[in-house]
Amino acid sequence: MENKNTKLDTGTTAQTDANAMLADSFFRPKTRGELLEALKKGIKCEVVGSNMEITNICLDGWLKFEGKYRTLYSPNRGWVIYEAV
Repeated sequence: MENKNTKLDTGTTAQTDANAMLADSFFRPKTRGELLEALKKGIKCEVVGSNMEITNICLDGWLKFEGKYRTLYSPNRGWVIYEAV
């Protein structure tokens, strides 16, 4: 019996591999604390786009980031880039 999900699995793997290659250009912090430290050092970071609003609240309020940053849409769909300015 043929596996009906073969094409789906292959496509998902190819998409994941492409995202992994693009992600090499940006640091993907695991925590907002790591994001804060990276921004202080001038490192561009990539964060899941759906978390942008709460991440901004954390940086501005709870973590009291004293620098300025901007967010840009990433070439990786569904992600945003945080960059210190």
